[in-house]
Amino acid sequence: MSGVRDKSEVIWLSAGTSGMNAICSLVGLFFVERVGRRKLTLYSLFGVAACLFLLGASFNLADNDAPPVAYHDPSANGTSCFAIDSCSACVRSTSCGFCFLEEGTRNYNGTCLPVSPEMNDMSVGGACNSTELPPHITWAFNWCPSMYSWMTFGGLLLYLFCFAPGMGSMPWTINSEIYPLWARSTCYSISTSMNWLFNFIVSLTFLDLMQLLTKEGAFYLYGIIAFLGFAFLFLFLPETKDISLEHVEELFEVPWWKDRTTSSEKKTLQYVQVHGINHAYANDDSEEDS
Repeated sequence: MSGVRDKSEVIWLSAGTSGMNAICSLVGLFFVERVGRRKLTLYSLFGVAACLFLLGASFNLADNDAPPVAYHDPSANGTSCFAIDSCSACVRSTSCGFCFLEEGTRNYNGTCLPVSPEMNDMSVGGACNSTELPPHITWAFNWCPSMYSWMTFGGLLLYLFCFAPGMGSMPWTINSEIYPLWARSTCYSISTSMNWLFNFIVSLTFLDLMQLLTKEGAFYLYGIIAFLGFAFLFLFLPETKDISLEHVEELFEVPWWKDRTTSSEKKTLQYVQVHGINHAYANDDSEEDS
């Protein structure tokens, strides 16, 4: 959808994004005990939201820069594709595709043609009415030639760079620590089920959402939801680093509106100080007894 034409190149770019996801997941292992769960999650989610807006902007720029329809092919007469006058409007319709002849840099001599009902790799008529096209003719279904492909790919890499170390792994870590012992199994089961439910909903509605809101609109919507999530976690998420599972309930004794962002750190310090003093007294007693 970003405008990369070569299918082999698309596969290698997909491998690159998967590699970024795998490598950056290891980064989370390194920072989780050094930075803390809360900070790593918030940094990650803020970066995710920003990158979603960057992805939306890249599709926005590509849409505004889309080549116009140079001529109306007679074979499309009587269809909805015939009256369309730009590539972006053409590929936005699932029943149309952009058939173009590239003549020099940024000069696309193209037309909008109806998609074959049997396969979307060819048009019903016109110059792209075949899966075996001459080298100088290109059939574009669901994408337009764009000079902003690098921006979309870069935004996706940055998204994974921000997502994998924090939002990719921290929710599982935090969910295993944050609940009191009496509710841990039930709460963890509910949170896991909700996670996969919303993964299913996003996957199920993504293409329809792009049709309804356009590509950039869908990513802007995801970015807004991510920023709302950031605001919620900023107010409510405590730090569970260095807190034992038995004392995690103490993190929620302070109401969220009373310095909620730092109260957990104070709790952590108090917990370490108290238990450190008790441990020191225990050692002194053992030495005196000996």
